[in-house]
Amino acid sequence: MNEAHLGGTRRLYYEDSHLQQAEATVLEVRQTDKGYETILDRTPFFPEGGGQPCDRGTIEDIPVLHVKEKGDTVVHLLPEPLAVGQQILCKIDWPYRFSLMQNHSGEHIVSGLVHAKYGYDNVGFHMGTEAVTLDLSGPMTPEQVREIEIAANRVVWANLPVRAYFPDPDTLRDLEYRSKLELTENVRIVEIGDIDRCACCAPHVSLTGEIGSIRLLDCQNYKGGVRISMLCGERALLQAEQTQDQIAELAVRFSVKQPQTAEAVHRLLEEHQNLTEERNRISMELLRYRAAEVPEGDSLLCLFEDLHGEDLRYFANFAAERNHGITAVFTPEGRYILISPGQDVQGLNQILRKQLGAKGGGRGNMAQGSLPASKEAILSFFKTLENTGNV
Repeated sequence: MNEAHLGGTRRLYYEDSHLQQAEATVLEVRQTDKGYETILDRTPFFPEGGGQPCDRGTIEDIPVLHVKEKGDTVVHLLPEPLAVGQQILCKIDWPYRFSLMQNHSGEHIVSGLVHAKYGYDNVGFHMGTEAVTLDLSGPMTPEQVREIEIAANRVVWANLPVRAYFPDPDTLRDLEYRSKLELTENVRIVEIGDIDRCACCAPHVSLTGEIGSIRLLDCQNYKGGVRISMLCGERALLQAEQTQDQIAELAVRFSVKQPQTAEAVHRLLEEHQNLTEERNRISMELLRYRAAEVPEGDSLLCLFEDLHGEDLRYFANFAAERNHGITAVFTPEGRYILISPGQDVQGLNQILRKQLGAKGGGRGNMAQGSLPASKEAILSFFKTLENTGNV
């Protein structure tokens, strides 16, 4: 049985997944705050479902904003109203639909092969604009993923038939097939040769050769299993072209042959790491040299240094090795650090917050933050503290 009516809208995409346009009659139009929900007697537009987005296209040259199922009918959302009883022409965005079919059928092949070889279930499936992701219930190594990719493309090259049908209840009861849910009625089965049999409501290719190619792009551990990103057909070709262009550009920049680009990148990263370590070593020496100018003693020091990031913290630590009182280091951007080798600086930090509007905190003998005050105001603040002896 290949029932395409299912008691409501006649679903032409079940009768012919390659149908690109069809005439229909408008049965009902309902105005909503998002547009006009339009029901036809039949439609080639697939509503979202089974992890696959809805079709794009036009009805009487009016763009279809969305397509969804509501009960046993297919509802088309339009920005303009049609007349009930009007004879109309539906045109789907065929390149978009065919790409979805390629990727969905390719996903069935990959999931079926994994299930047959490892017994894992497909527990999640999403068709995004960048890639298709499928979540499998068990772990896989990169080598195993590559083996599945090769096997999946061999299925494509074999050009096996893809059959979609609604089995009768007796046949369905004895049929072994993959499904995320327990299904009992109107179950549509998609068979790919003798490779896979799965319950699915979406349009698929008729022959596996239409998929073109299957690329498994990435595999990450996910919820006790793995999440695989993949692309099929034209999407896979375009992604491969982009990757090739990037490799070619890297080869030119590194003056190497394309197969040597990875080695060249690793060599560059190693050189970068060595330079970073050398820079850090020299930076520490310079900071120690600058800190050597800090007078030794046990006083309240206010210093201004044009330092950034970690250099500010390192300099403050080096300065505290010479001054055993409290050292306050400020930068032109308004950052500051209070530090002492033996005193609690939180009281001073609270005064900074109250009198100069500082924002920041810390614990014990170190505090840091930012404040909007000028250099003159900061110097005046510390001069007052020194004269009154409040710290």
